[in-house]
Amino acid sequence: MQLAKWAIRAPSSPTLPDDYQLYNFTSVQSDKAAPISLPSLTPTSARRFENPSVKHFRSPQTPTTIGQHAKRQAPLLSLHVSTWSNCQAVGITVPHGVFDAVGLGLVIRALDAELTGENWEVPELSESNLLELLRNAAGNVPIATTNTPDRLQFTGSAKRPWDVVRFLWSAVHERYWQWCTRGDIFVGRAILERFVKKVKEEVGEESGGKEWVSTGDVLAAWTVKALFSLEPKGCDSLLLGTLYDFRSTLSPPPISSLSQYPHNAIAPILLPPFSVASLATTSLSNLALQHRRAITQQRQLGSLLENLTWSETFKPIPGRRSGTVGLVISNQVRAGLTRTRWGAEEGQVAGWWEWGLEDVMDHIAAWNELDDGWVMSIMTRPIRWKALEGELEKLEKDFSECKGVPA
Repeated sequence: MQLAKWAIRAPSSPTLPDDYQLYNFTSVQSDKAAPISLPSLTPTSARRFENPSVKHFRSPQTPTTIGQHAKRQAPLLSLHVSTWSNCQAVGITVPHGVFDAVGLGLVIRALDAELTGENWEVPELSESNLLELLRNAAGNVPIATTNTPDRLQFTGSAKRPWDVVRFLWSAVHERYWQWCTRGDIFVGRAILERFVKKVKEEVGEESGGKEWVSTGDVLAAWTVKALFSLEPKGCDSLLLGTLYDFRSTLSPPPISSLSQYPHNAIAPILLPPFSVASLATTSLSNLALQHRRAITQQRQLGSLLENLTWSETFKPIPGRRSGTVGLVISNQVRAGLTRTRWGAEEGQVAGWWEWGLEDVMDHIAAWNELDDGWVMSIMTRPIRWKALEGELEKLEKDFSECKGVPA
């Protein structure tokens, strides 16, 4: 199967050509109130909130694929502002084939600096191939070995037509037969801090103080257990993946500039497969610890080099084989996507929503920080939305007040 390759036109001279369009800006305005239900999100709340129509955040003329960008010679960045009597909606659209969350965060910080009159530094343009930089950085570090049979069992290849067809068919099946819908949940900061503190204490006790987990690890574990808590007790195998931003692994000299690298620098990490039924008897602390161990191993240069070399050659996509259930966790907090006031001197960001415009990637849970808590966007089945909502009620009931676990 022939894979398309694209090049980006990036002028190297200080002065841009007259025909070089940096971004596309569109806007609409109304004297009516917004047709969006603005959520009430407080530090002591945990709930699902409405996912508004994407039409309020992007123009219908905005390209949705790299191919459309190339055909129309369209800029990679599109901005759309909808203004109503009670609020404004700001939409930013970029192709994921060029920017990951950290790259989009750099764009947002630049926009925020322009709106507030602050100085910002343009990230250095890197023309290097990240895989080659990694090989040079690794030097004589031995390449780690991976349990290839497990990995191949749960992944397909974009180079194999049947794997692509199976993946696309599974996306259609999830959306139109399983009624997958996109939505968001919010966990208030006070609840989250008390909850995470409790799980961290359990990890410390179970490991004798030798191991630790982060807030992201705890949320990843909670997401998995909550999402499948009402699942029929079958024998489906669960493939849990997490996306790792490897800029920090490559940031020590001599390649420190990659900490501001705006393009894709993420690697998929697969945890050992386990059955959906076993989730009921697996503790949150144990699952969070498995997540932390997988990331720690991947941070080793040898492991990362092996992973990226394999990914470059195999072109992995979700396998979606019969008898398996897949979930990917993406912790985007470090990217800082929500750390902006869009130039406003007062008020706050009322909500945060994230869309994959093609909507072929269901069951990717993306976490971000938002003022008084954390938000997660996901596209999933009704039974799993019901499960999430039930677990959110438990969080709010158990951790909205101190109950012996101080924030």
